[in-house]
Amino acid sequence: MSTATPRAQFHQKNLRQPAQHAAVENQLRYERHRPEETTLYRLVQEHIGTFCGILTHGFLRLRCADCNHEKLVSIELPRCAY
Repeated sequence: MSTATPRAQFHQKNLRQPAQHAAVENQLRYERHRPEETTLYRLVQEHIGTFCGILTHGFLRLRCADCNHEKLVSIELPRCAY
């Protein structure tokens, strides 16, 4: 019968050998996500002007007459051909 406490027995069983520790570290390597390679990212990038509008290209300020809440709405102005 072992005289070690249950906690000590647990730690003795779960000590990792250096080779095992290195193997676990290799499995936990961080790899960056690449959102720019997804279809959704490319779709939004191509159509950002129609999705959100770009306020520097022109906008309207709308205000609710009841609660005075304001919202900016972008407008696409025709581009000059010159």
